[in-house]
Amino acid sequence: RHYRPEGRERRAHPAGRAQLDRLVRILGMPGDGLADRIGDYVDADSEGAFEAGAKNRPLLIPEELAMIPGVSAAHLYGGVHEKTGAAFPGLLEFVTLWPAHTIAAESAPPGPAAPAAKSTTASTPPAAPTGEPVKLPGPLPTGAIAGRRGVNVNTASAQVLACLSPEMTLPLAQAIVAVRSATGPSGEPLAFRDVAELARVPGLSQGVLDSIQPDLTVRGQVFSVRVESREGTARRNTRYVLARSGP
Repeated sequence: RHYRPEGRERRAHPAGRAQLDRLVRILGMPGDGLADRIGDYVDADSEGAFEAGAKNRPLLIPEELAMIPGVSAAHLYGGVHEKTGAAFPGLLEFVTLWPAHTIAAESAPPGPAAPAAKSTTASTPPAAPTGEPVKLPGPLPTGAIAGRRGVNVNTASAQVLACLSPEMTLPLAQAIVAVRSATGPSGEPLAFRDVAELARVPGLSQGVLDSIQPDLTVRGQVFSVRVESREGTARRNTRYVLARSGP
C-alpha cells in the first residue's frame, strides 16, 4: 500500500506507511524509519529522506526488500534486537505484494462493493479505489483478480490485524483470532462470514470496528503457495501466486 497504481503517478500512501510503521513496532524490530525507507524505494517521486539508491518502482518479489539500503536480513527473516536482546520475527511472514486493494485488469468489470488490504499487508501492497484497474507485475490473465479487497480477517495474523488502525491493540487482535478459531457445538468453524460479525468479538467497540472495517474482507482472492520438489539429493523451492477466478 505504499504506492498508487501504474497509469497514474505513484505517490506515497500515508495510511499504508503508517500501518507498516505500526507493524514494525508491534514486531519489536529495530530501525526507526523502516517504513519510510521502503516507501521511498517504491514510490515514483524523489521526495523523501531515503531516496538515495531508490529504484522508485514497485517490487517484483518480497525478497527484493533486501536491496533497500537500511533493510537487513534480520528485518526480512527475523533476528535479535541488539539493544533489548529480544527476538523478533521477519517481515516476510507478514507482508505481501499482491492483494492489497481491489485488483482488476483493464477490461475486467469492477467487483461488488465491499468493505475494503500483508497482505497484506498490511499486508504492504498497492492501494487503489474499488474497481480501479491496477497493472500487476506478473503474468496474470485479464480479469483474473477482481472484486473483494483488503486483509482477510479470517486468515491474517494478530500482528497484521493490530497494525491496521491506531485504535487497534494486539490483545484485541488476538481476541479476533480466538473467535474465528473457535468451533460450534457440531464442530463447525465459527469463521466470520461478514465483516460486521466482528461485533461479536469481546471488547471490540463499534469505534474500533469502524476504524478497521475499510481494510478488511472475509474472503481471500490471491494465495501464495510454497512448493518444495525433490529428486535424489536435489531440492527446489518455488513460490506460486494463485488468483481465485471462479466459484
